Amino acid sequence: MVKAIFFDIDGTLVSFETHKIPASTQEALKTLRDKGIKIFIATGRPQCLINNLGDLEFDGYITVNGSYCFTAGHQPIYKGCIPQEDIERLITFQQSHPVPVLAYFDIDLKDTMAFGDGGNDIPMLKHVATGIAMGNAEPHVKAVADYVTTSVDEDGIANALKHFGLI
Repeated sequence: MVKAIFFDIDGTLVSFETHKIPASTQEALKTLRDKGIKIFIATGRPQCLINNLGDLEFDGYITVNGSYCFTAGHQPIYKGCIPQEDIERLITFQQSHPVPVLAYFDIDLKDTMAFGDGGNDIPMLKHVATGIAMGNAEPHVKAVADYVTTSVDEDGIANALKHFGLI
């Protein structure tokens, strides 16, 4: 049973065309939270540049590609700088150890899902139980995903969540 879902921002939640979050996505995220499924932002952006999510509520944030993680109440879960040469070693390590955010919320890796569209989303898509690439993702991102949905502008998040019976 899915208990946590991670979302990239640009090209996943927020359309590159409209610079907005589709209404279908907003409704889908509210439905997930109503069902008790925790939803998280996972982005390369630093906290100060997360400014396009409107009034949507998330349970936590993984920012700067994992370097700073915090709760909705801004309580830090993890802070650290990951040197480029350690990235591959970190991916290997994470495959056998829980993500700090998951440990904080007591969620098993088998109960996770993630959505992404860019190359920086690949480790996240490969790590979670079900990795979903947006239809507007690049081919190499789609190749590592467990499922490819429609684009952000074609209600991709809502379509995938319906496909998996979550909304």
